[in-house]
Amino acid sequence: LSCSKSNIKELCLCNNFEYFITLAVSSKFDYYNRFDLENCLDNVKKLMKAYKRKAKDFKFIYIIEKQKDKAYHFHGMVKGLS
Repeated sequence: LSCSKSNIKELCLCNNFEYFITLAVSSKFDYYNRFDLENCLDNVKKLMKAYKRKAKDFKFIYIIEKQKDKAYHFHGMVKGLS
């Protein structure tokens, strides 16, 4: 865990990220299951790929966190948004 934290910190400090983001998966729609890690990851990956198609120099890093209610959300750093 210590090595992972160190690697994430190093990546963030070496990449001049512009924004800190928090992404929470909504339970408003039936096709999002915020308690299913695979479903959450698939949707966040689709979102990041869509931004990457629009902005070629878009870069990101995110980590997954489990909330108290067992739902997942993501914290990350991004750059290259227009």
